Amino acid sequence: QALIPQLTPAAMDMFDAATSDRPGVRYACVTATAAPPRMRTRLAFGPSPWKQATYALYTWLHGRVGGGDGIVPTASQIRGPVLYEARGDHLDIIGHFDGPEHQPPHTDWLNTGSKFERAQFEELWTVVAQFIAARR
Repeated sequence: QALIPQLTPAAMDMFDAATSDRPGVRYACVTATAAPPRMRTRLAFGPSPWKQATYALYTWLHGRVGGGDGIVPTASQIRGPVLYEARGDHLDIIGHFDGPEHQPPHTDWLNTGSKFERAQFEELWTVVAQFIAARR
């Protein structure tokens, strides 16, 4: 809970004002916005204790910080041009999304009902790799 105030858009504005960009470095970002909590989603998760517990955590966090990736508000994620706007949560974009058919199987650690899948994951990281590989 102590970190949540540090992730607000106002706190990030103060951070940006207190720091400067390093010359010669290109900055860009990926934003992630999870689906807003809905009773329909809670019911779709069924009786799974893990899914219900992580969805309850997500619902609580969403109530505290508003729209975002379940951890960080979307407005606090922006630094430089936005390369990709993901419809997923904080852990989805680093590979922790449901993918039982994938080998090894992927497990969704934070259930938000965003339906983030492998195709989005590959598209996101392809865009990031292209940005890194591009010259000025």
